[in-house]
Amino acid sequence: MSGSAILSCFRNRAIHFIIDWDGTITKKDTLEFLGRIASQRREKTKSLDSSTNDDPTAQMSWGAIVNAYMEDFTAHQNQYRPMKSNRKTLLEERAWLASLKNVELRSIKRVEKSRIFRGITAADIKQEANQAVKQGEGELQIREGWYSLYSKILERQMNEKQREDTSGEIDQVTILSVNWSKLFINECLTAAKTPIIPSTPTGFGGYLSMEHADAKVIKIYANELQGLYDSDGSSGMLTSIEDRGIRTSSDKLRHLLEMKNNHGAPESQPLIYVGDSMTDFECLLEADLGICIRDDLSNSGQRELAETFDRNEVAVPHIGEFSKADQNGVVWARNFQEVVNFINITS
Repeated sequence: MSGSAILSCFRNRAIHFIIDWDGTITKKDTLEFLGRIASQRREKTKSLDSSTNDDPTAQMSWGAIVNAYMEDFTAHQNQYRPMKSNRKTLLEERAWLASLKNVELRSIKRVEKSRIFRGITAADIKQEANQAVKQGEGELQIREGWYSLYSKILERQMNEKQREDTSGEIDQVTILSVNWSKLFINECLTAAKTPIIPSTPTGFGGYLSMEHADAKVIKIYANELQGLYDSDGSSGMLTSIEDRGIRTSSDKLRHLLEMKNNHGAPESQPLIYVGDSMTDFECLLEADLGICIRDDLSNSGQRELAETFDRNEVAVPHIGEFSKADQNGVVWARNFQEVVNFINITS
């Protein structure tokens, strides 16, 4: 969508906000906190299934798992063609992102075989989330303007319910994440006193119909450790029978399209997607307005996303100059307060 059409698309319209979690709502990636839970539990138990003691993978530490992933990713990147510098089209970038599926799946299998998450419980997740957040003083920091954005959305929802020209549509908020635990996301938001009730639909294809959408409900689409509520804790598995995991940019895009087209989602409702890294690449392009979070280009994820758009000649102006966006409809913002400022223009 060109810059000249963006304002008319959103003016006086109910909006569906789909927002990435790691590095977008939070200031940095949060997977390390799940790794900390796993490491602490392994340290406490000091024992493994005797049948796996001769298998090095079954005894891998969290640090070794992270290093193995990086080595696998680097090897794949080095052999993949065309190389990054030679990828000049969006189709080539999409193909590269799709090729990462096997890297991610090998990492998941490695984690599962290590059994590092085995025995972790929902209580462990909640405790770590609360410790990480510590009411704004912990290691996990929520990005500036998040509360202002959600307060603005609540205000808009109240107004939309009273208007007669919205066909019953109200603003919606969805978190779409490759994070390994939707419960962790839920508990972090709760610990951070976000004025919402996190609510995950049943199944990845689930979608709240508009007549049941609540102003204080946020939907979370992410992965999950299996068996967190079992008496013995998690099995340590991260995959599901349906293989509906969210691992890559294309996985996120598939879920975004399902939310957009199925189960009561109004096809005409404009969509804003907010993300910070390459797993958000395709969703940023698919949305009516894609917003890249850029507050620190020394951050590898933000830098790579910016460089990829530049290399493919996609115009990404600051959100304050959204009229300069090209047909892809992508802009950048430093924080959520700048997103709020844009929304104020459309009201």
